[in-house]
Amino acid sequence: MGNEGNIVLGNGPIDSLSRAECELLSTLARGVPVGQAIVALNSGEGEVATWLARGANEATGNNVYSVNIDAAYGLVHRWKEKVGLLWYNASYEYEDVKKALLSWQGYLSPEAKVVLRGYDQPGVVKVIKEYLGAYGNFIFVDSVDTTAVLQVDGCAHYWVIDYNEFGICKYCGRKRNFKRLSRESSEIETKRRVNVGKRGKTK
Repeated sequence: MGNEGNIVLGNGPIDSLSRAECELLSTLARGVPVGQAIVALNSGEGEVATWLARGANEATGNNVYSVNIDAAYGLVHRWKEKVGLLWYNASYEYEDVKKALLSWQGYLSPEAKVVLRGYDQPGVVKVIKEYLGAYGNFIFVDSVDTTAVLQVDGCAHYWVIDYNEFGICKYCGRKRNFKRLSRESSEIETKRRVNVGKRGKTK
């Protein structure tokens, strides 16, 4: 029971953060360049925004947005700011994690960091492996307890793309299946439009 003092409690087990994880969030928030937003996609915990805001206020005063994951997909299509730090702590299912990252990836700054809770969960681990692998665009930075930190790959990729839409970067050798990426993005957009249509019919 002596570990209780190091736990910051949220709304349930998924939201409980260790002291080390909270301090990590604060440190990462301090490092976000001026003018870039900090976005927390979560399942409702308030302590995350508190620690992110603490770090931001100590350094740059950047905006911190705490967004419930249920509202995130409607918000992202109206988003305008560059995101320097993206936190995710919601469903650990592979499809849900992948959907969230694909939806927000286009708004990440060139040096942005993505922080994923659930580093001990199969779905999260699978997504991380994909984003670190040949088809991804991130590098591994650090991990604390069950939280992993990724950063946008800084390579200025020069893609040599063949007729199958398969590309290889001539600088770093990273490979990418552009056809698959396009298909996944289209599927997400189609699902969004279907959901919007359903909501419209229920009004």
